[in-house]
Amino acid sequence: MTPADYFPLNNIRKSIAGSWFLVNKVESHAIPSGAPYIIRLKEIPDNGDLISGPSISGVSGGLYSETGSSPGAGYFLVRYSSGEIEFNSANAADNLSISYYAKGSAVNSDDINYLKSLIDDNYHHVSSSNTLYNGPASIPSGSYVEVNHSLGTEDVSVQLQYKTAAYSWRWVDARASLAFEMYNTNTLRIYNMTADEILQENWRVLISVFRVPVLLGTSSISILGYVDLTHSYDTQDIQFQVQSLPTSGAHQNKWIDGSGIMAVSIIDNGTLRVFNNGSNVISPGRYRVLLDLF
Repeated sequence: MTPADYFPLNNIRKSIAGSWFLVNKVESHAIPSGAPYIIRLKEIPDNGDLISGPSISGVSGGLYSETGSSPGAGYFLVRYSSGEIEFNSANAADNLSISYYAKGSAVNSDDINYLKSLIDDNYHHVSSSNTLYNGPASIPSGSYVEVNHSLGTEDVSVQLQYKTAAYSWRWVDARASLAFEMYNTNTLRIYNMTADEILQENWRVLISVFRVPVLLGTSSISILGYVDLTHSYDTQDIQFQVQSLPTSGAHQNKWIDGSGIMAVSIIDNGTLRVFNNGSNVISPGRYRVLLDLF
């Protein structure tokens, strides 16, 4: 679970007269690959007494069924007091889409949100949270250089910059000339897409490694179609990067810059819309958006 995904919290949606005002939510989650096989919803779900219990579908597991006991394969158990949902080990690592009627947070949201805002204001842009790597070597045309960051994660946003005479040797976005591949959890491969060698002193990589909730796409995107991804930042003042996971080619099953085939727009304070500008359907689990405040 990513703590940033659970803010801002909402108070229990019940009037002083005892009337409920539930909100239908759809959340994307991944069942852990190891025990315990439990995920937590952002709010307390209705158990069916008011409208209906949660509905869960997975990329590999299909439609799941609710049970009141220890879940078997294809089943889930909801702990309605905490919003936790337990799954069977047979469904480990499945990417889920969960629809439920939200009753609000299980804690006093005003107090927690206030404390979190104080922490964010004083910590958010600590220098150790963002990392700059100057080019460790020159990159010949059509070749690559590896940057070893030792962060132990692929959940990072990446920006490539370089200097050329065309921009008076100022740092500019290198997206059209350099490409990145997340070779493993500690290594980036930087590819030179130009016809010229890019010298060591003329390129660099910036990596953001904190407060990066990953919105993994769990629905396919048709050609020239789109899907909406929801987040809980409650603001449009966000930085985002779209990444793709190719199924074939030189970067097969490696996260790379997805802006060549996808575009992202901000719909409202809690929704991003991902467009498919490519020539193929984009499958679930093959695209994601990384977020950060600025």
